[in-house]
Amino acid sequence: MRRTIIFLSFVFVVSVSADEITLKSGSIVQNVSIIEINNQLIRYNDAEGKEQRVNLRDVSSVLHHADAGTDGADHLYLRNGTVAAGTISALEYDRVIFIAPSGDTTTYDPSAVLKVTGKQSAFSFHSMDDKYFFLTGANITFIGGRLTRPLTQSQYRFIISAYASLPASSFTYRFPGLLIENVRAGYGISFTIDYSLAPGNDISFSYRFIENSIGTPDSLPGPFSEWSNHLLLAGIKRTITIAHPLRIYGEAKAGYAVSMSPEHHDLSPEQSSSTAWSIGGGIYLTENISIDVVYLSFSPDVRMTYNRPNSLYTRVVTQQQHVSTFLAGVSCTFGSGN
Repeated sequence: MRRTIIFLSFVFVVSVSADEITLKSGSIVQNVSIIEINNQLIRYNDAEGKEQRVNLRDVSSVLHHADAGTDGADHLYLRNGTVAAGTISALEYDRVIFIAPSGDTTTYDPSAVLKVTGKQSAFSFHSMDDKYFFLTGANITFIGGRLTRPLTQSQYRFIISAYASLPASSFTYRFPGLLIENVRAGYGISFTIDYSLAPGNDISFSYRFIENSIGTPDSLPGPFSEWSNHLLLAGIKRTITIAHPLRIYGEAKAGYAVSMSPEHHDLSPEQSSSTAWSIGGGIYLTENISIDVVYLSFSPDVRMTYNRPNSLYTRVVTQQQHVSTFLAGVSCTFGSGN
């Protein structure tokens, strides 16, 4: 196909963008039009139209708001100084496909372009390792002059959680004919890795540990050890943004659980395991802090040995224990970085 393009040399392209540059000092430079971002500096026009520069190491983030100019077209600002008006048919990190008013299509890589404005917008970024790619997000963040992904755009997210474990009514400790004891509130911790499939859609992997205690039944006086449970779970997570940074999420997971039931000097349960499942959700109050509620359940078959005090009597049973609890707590999320 013949590749042509109409360049506008003397057409006034009026942008209605109002970019913001947040500095490490906390101050915000508002109502600017960014020209270029590279690994050293940001060039921009201030509110009076004068070109200014700021060292990238002094920048914390850039918020980009770009719409079509007064002519309603998309625009390509090329590194050779020309500006092209037309339609962006595709914009990806490694290319932009541009349709000229004549209908001819041209594909550009980021090394030829400074920025794209219009219904789709992006800056071309020249990295320290001499690679070019488009920054397509509206919120661009930096640490020490190095480009970082916003938390919500990270490919991987690492989550640390702390919970109160609130037992459901079915969560009891049972030995037939000897005891049925309610389980008390406890605590839990969790370590999670989320892998992003698409914005707002993740595969989630979790390790959870919960520990609860039981009371001392009249039928078996004396202290019991804590009831400890280890779970490995995997599932899906869906996140919806209400208004930045406020987001809500829901998840469903299934996996494997290992249970270490409470021990007594007269009652010895063996370690047991079973499949497990959980559902949960929460709300992000800040970029990385969320309040969470999770319900999890599993039912291991526990082999238990009872030795009657001052007797040679021993009784061995296999009893299914129902572990079901609500976890309510707080989580801190970390992105995958550069």
